[in-house]
Amino acid sequence: MDDAAALAGLLAAQPHPSSVPAVLDRYQSVRLPDIHTLVGHSMRLSTEFVRYAAGIRSVR
Repeated sequence: MDDAAALAGLLAAQPHPSSVPAVLDRYQSVRLPDIHTLVGHSMRLSTEFVRYAAGIRSVR
């Protein structure tokens, strides 16, 4: 699911603007772990490539 669509759906379902902070907290708890995983994987791949390019280690 697209992050913008998910957030829009959560916000649209709120009856009162004062509940927006709670929606944002819920959104972060659901989506941020996935994003952190992707960023960590990307950083590991980048490090591996830099080491490979420097001749330190070969890519699997």
